[in-house]
Amino acid sequence: MDRFFTILSLLFIYSYGYSNNGENHLKVGPTVIIGPSANYSTTAITVLITAQDGVDPNPTIFYTTDGSNPTLSSNSASGSVSIPVSTTTTITAFAKSQAGLMSAIVSKKYFINEFPPFTVYVKVPANWTSVFVHHWGALPAGSLADSVWPGAAVSQTCNGWYKCTFTGTASTNLIVSNGVNGAGNQTVDLFVAADGWYDVTYPGWVPEPAGFLYAPCLYITPPGGTFPLGSPIQVGLSATDYDDPHPIIYYTTDGSTPTTASPSALSPFVLAISTTTILKAIAYDQFSNFSELHTENYTFAEPVNTFKAYFKPPVGWPIPKVYYWNATPVGVMSVVSWPGVSMSAYGNGWYQYTFTGLTSVNMIFNNGSGGLGTNQTPDVTNVTADIWYDWTQGLLDNPSAEAGSGYSLKLFPVPSSQWVNIESGLQVDSVEVYDLFGRLIDQVWLNEPRFSIEKLAVGTYLVKMTVVGQRPIYSKIVKM
Repeated sequence: MDRFFTILSLLFIYSYGYSNNGENHLKVGPTVIIGPSANYSTTAITVLITAQDGVDPNPTIFYTTDGSNPTLSSNSASGSVSIPVSTTTTITAFAKSQAGLMSAIVSKKYFINEFPPFTVYVKVPANWTSVFVHHWGALPAGSLADSVWPGAAVSQTCNGWYKCTFTGTASTNLIVSNGVNGAGNQTVDLFVAADGWYDVTYPGWVPEPAGFLYAPCLYITPPGGTFPLGSPIQVGLSATDYDDPHPIIYYTTDGSTPTTASPSALSPFVLAISTTTILKAIAYDQFSNFSELHTENYTFAEPVNTFKAYFKPPVGWPIPKVYYWNATPVGVMSVVSWPGVSMSAYGNGWYQYTFTGLTSVNMIFNNGSGGLGTNQTPDVTNVTADIWYDWTQGLLDNPSAEAGSGYSLKLFPVPSSQWVNIESGLQVDSVEVYDLFGRLIDQVWLNEPRFSIEKLAVGTYLVKMTVVGQRPIYSKIVKM
């Protein structure tokens, strides 16, 4: 019992401190407040930074106005400081008391005559294989062009949630779908003007999920699928976490559910897989928060040739169909009758259909009726690889460069710490940013030829740019 109270006493002294005159003092650092709370204004504002401390009436404030973290060598003030802000500015500050205790670093970005970005998170039914966001009616008028149904495809971010970020606009209407119209395939019309979480299975807007920011996000790249026999693959496992830079990933390769006794490694790491494998993994951070269980099935078989046909119909068409014949080898794909099979939405007005196991095939794109030039395209023959066919332009030899029109695309500056500009004659509709493990980090709809990378960690990223009416263009950026 004496030992128990001795331990309690030591814990008390460690936690609260003990002064020379026998008085206990709680050792708590200052608190920093940056105001006003609203971070958008059409005109210049004055930002007030204040510091409060239970002992020191005027803690010293250290601050920056360029988004960098302040140090003891940064601009400083005693107790409070007013900062005039006339352009979009990030204020970052911390405070230090006379006792040497320091506050946490606090940061806030103020947007002057420039709308702050907002992100919409969406959870969709498990049977949706693709997710699209169609938006229209953005305000102010002209700040963001309406998308073409079903909109741009979005990728999963973490734990079943998809996200899309809007910049340069105050609000927009949107519909989330699996690329098909009708009940069970799309949401109702939604209006968004701030960060929000929408659960399609609920259905409706929901509060931010508990632990959304704190549970680790586990990523496995590449996802499961069928791979060429005799060609081992390198599977990357990684996890991101709000507080822990290197969560522990527990995994199994025999289909069993991993536990804390299973093989493990700190994120990130790579597994070499060369035989049919069921990989299961889960990530834990240092505070025992854990991700959802991920399962990926890897199968190895003799290589099968696969290519896709992309088609952009005129406005007003129903979901287009593709009629195909003379498929080689014979018997690999079922024979179809006119008008063929329905295509799947690809995004930005394009549709796609996958041919598997063929070396060549002939095809016609149509709206379900006959009539060359009105309801169907001419014959497209001897297709052996991916093709892109635009109703108004015909077969595109180089979709990523406007059918050979000579346009180029340049990202600058690279490296950058805040903004990346896009120089191109092409209309870039949206940007997706991926890390080198293939994880989607951010997705932004553009109303101007630039996008922000301010929130990204320092490093190298891949950028996928969706070009209106064309196939995506890829490039690389560096955040410094």
